[in-house]
Amino acid sequence: MSGRIRKFAVLLGQEVKSGDLVARLDAQEIKARLEQAQAGLNRRTAISSGASALFEQQALTRSEFEAAESRNAWPGAPLAETQAMLGTSKSAPRLTAW
Repeated sequence: MSGRIRKFAVLLGQEVKSGDLVARLDAQEIKARLEQAQAGLNRRTAISSGASALFEQQALTRSEFEAAESRNAWPGAPLAETQAMLGTSKSAPRLTAW
């Protein structure tokens, strides 16, 4: 988990136990990355839907359709990774995000 620390909830050397809040993170950077990844996925989904519709209407050949799909291929990892980071920041017992 990376991000800017917004506030420390403990002092240096202070004893903490499991579940104690240690710091609050500013999750704006993570949220911005999530929005960017979501926008990319939405764009690719629209392109894929359009290519599929054209192929079904026989306006594209199979090779044209496959080429379009290949150019549009994008792993969902960036979106899933960012969602996981944001989810972790919200649910971590000792770390919370704003």
